[in-house]
Amino acid sequence: MLHVHIDGASRGNPGPSGIGITFSKDDFIFSSYNEFIGFKTHIQSEYFALKRALQTAIFFDNEITIYSDSKSLITHRIEKLKIRRKEIKMITREVANLEERFQTVIYQHIFRKNNLNADHLANRAIDEYVKYKK
Repeated sequence: MLHVHIDGASRGNPGPSGIGITFSKDDFIFSSYNEFIGFKTHIQSEYFALKRALQTAIFFDNEITIYSDSKSLITHRIEKLKIRRKEIKMITREVANLEERFQTVIYQHIFRKNNLNADHLANRAIDEYVKYKK
C-alpha cells in the first residue's frame, strides 16, 4: 500500500498558497512534490493537495492511504459530507472521480507534527513564489 502525506498551506485566508505531497512505501519516501497554487483559502489548499496527490498516486499503486492534518478534509472524505461552498464543490467532484480509479483509498487524520515533510514542502512552494516576486 502506498502512503501519501498531503498538506495545503495558505498565508492568509485567502492568501498565497502552496501544496506539499510525499509518497512512501515501507517507511521510505521515494517521491515528493510541491507547487505554488495561487491565492486560495486554507480548505481550498488542502483539497488542491489531495487532488494532485490522487492524480499522481495512480502511477504508483492502486491502494493508497492519504494522511492529512486537516481534520475537516478527512471528515469530509470519510463521511462523504455534502459541500455547500461553490469554490469547494467542484474540486470535491473531481476528487471523487479520481478516487474511483483506485481499488482502495483510506483517509487518516494525523497530527501536524506527523506531517512535517508535506508541511515543509507546501510552505517552501510559497516561500519560493514570494522570493521570486521580490
